Amino acid sequence: MTEELSHSEVHETMTDMLADLAVFAMNQDLKLFLLGGTLLGKIRDGELIPWDDDIDVGLRREDYEKFKTQYSSKNPNYYLLTEEEAQNDFPYMRLIDKTTHSKSKYYEQKHGIFIDIFPIDDFSKNKIQLDIFFIKHKYLNVMRNIGRSTGKYPKKAKAKKIKEMLRQALPNLSAHKLAVSEDKYVKKFAGNPKKPKQSGVLNGMYGRKEVFPAKMWREVERVDFLGIPVWQVKNYDEYLTQFFGNWHVKEKHEKKHGSFYKGEG
Repeated sequence: MTEELSHSEVHETMTDMLADLAVFAMNQDLKLFLLGGTLLGKIRDGELIPWDDDIDVGLRREDYEKFKTQYSSKNPNYYLLTEEEAQNDFPYMRLIDKTTHSKSKYYEQKHGIFIDIFPIDDFSKNKIQLDIFFIKHKYLNVMRNIGRSTGKYPKKAKAKKIKEMLRQALPNLSAHKLAVSEDKYVKKFAGNPKKPKQSGVLNGMYGRKEVFPAKMWREVERVDFLGIPVWQVKNYDEYLTQFFGNWHVKEKHEKKHGSFYKGEG
């Protein structure tokens, strides 16, 4: 029986993967930003949040597209999974460790330990435009997650009965195709404004919490995190407050993505 990897073992692998990404980005003059809970861990704890089981990073759209075509890992066990690949059920890139696999009660898992890599887009939209965007994006996101569901849902899952019925009615729903649709929708919505008013991750799971004034991603600084050269926004207090509320208070959450194991599965 394959032994489950401990949190410390998962964190050790994720840290090495982050170093691989960050050093490559630095050598290519691309800014790799810490995002979400990873930035929270860096600022508040000086480390990865102990119970977190993934790392979130991002690049501004131009750097993101360059990274996608140029990246080459020094570790043959690491593989960059782009949005276009059938193995990817997410509308953004993932760096995966091919020597591990994952199991989840609720979602089909196609790979093991990973790092999420998000595009940070510039855009200029009013409230109504953003409202319409996030309604449609939420629909695509819900349908995509139904497509990769095992058919089981947590007790606290919203609209559980509706999701179960949709899963039964649409057994061939493709999570990958919906992820591609999300990616295309985000690019079309953001466009390429000459004078953007906002910037942020549009294909994440937190909606408006990830939309900031454009200057947020222009006032930045390079820092070391676990001995790794990365970038962060200077106004991290505004970023983290919008994301987490009172981010100084530690709240333990259950692992989000399943259990990780050694071997390809």
